[in-house]
Amino acid sequence: MLRDRRRATAYPTDATREIVVPTMRACAVISVVAMLTTSAACEPATRGCVQDSDCVALTPRCAPRRATCSRPCEDASDCAGLSVQTTCDWAEGLCSWPCTESEINLYECRGGERAYCDDPSVAVPCTICPNDCAWGTYCDGRACQQVRSAGEPCTDNRQCQTTACTMAGFCSVANDAPCTPETCAGTCRGAGTRDSRCERASGP
Repeated sequence: MLRDRRRATAYPTDATREIVVPTMRACAVISVVAMLTTSAACEPATRGCVQDSDCVALTPRCAPRRATCSRPCEDASDCAGLSVQTTCDWAEGLCSWPCTESEINLYECRGGERAYCDDPSVAVPCTICPNDCAWGTYCDGRACQQVRSAGEPCTDNRQCQTTACTMAGFCSVANDAPCTPETCAGTCRGAGTRDSRCERASGP
């Protein structure tokens, strides 16, 4: 677990179970009582949703981050009987499938669990959550760094305060600012004179 956070909601699992039919990619939800009298309806193993009313009794909650019907949980034992969502997502308090691959701007996988970008209680590297870098900073592949001023060396537009790195490898000066051919991400009019001006097609 990333941390010990418990939810008060529990789901009764003693009366229902999920059976997945691999070839049909479907599941049957069977009640102990209904099993003696009638066959149950067939539902998808992972049902998509927008709100809770889109879900069924076995998985009654709509997971907001995943748009998938799920079951409230405190730990993995509450997910018993589910064939796909076998782990308890501590951040959502809902059953989920084990995390095997991190998703940029969403979450990082840690020991089969998810550390979400929008959860302020956990620190996720900016390589996974680049949007978490504050205004005026950028991710250098390791951590958030302050953007660079015009004329400073660069390798990428996002490194520059003026949002443009020139072909020569310098952060561009602003539009209509004095320039050299190396520091203008556009055309440096009057280069080499006191009246030089940078003409950029876009940007500040």
